[in-house]
Amino acid sequence: DVLEEVKLRVERRTPRSNDDPKTHAQDRWEIIQTDKGGMLTNSAPYINFLENGTSKMAGVHMVALTLEEVPDIISKAYENATK
Repeated sequence: DVLEEVKLRVERRTPRSNDDPKTHAQDRWEIIQTDKGGMLTNSAPYINFLENGTSKMAGVHMVALTLEEVPDIISKAYENATK
């Protein structure tokens, strides 16, 4: 599934904090099914700062980098489905 592969790649790119394991943004990615397909969400309150950065911290861009790979993910999913 394309969305599952996107989720796995975003999770791999999301840094783990050294704080309480219950607060790890990496563990908070989830797919929510909607009537239009699915949506990837993260409930960590600081997820936007990780993605986009702040004036004192560079962003990690785990979602943006993965979105650039979506055409390849779709191509591979299509190849696997038509084998």
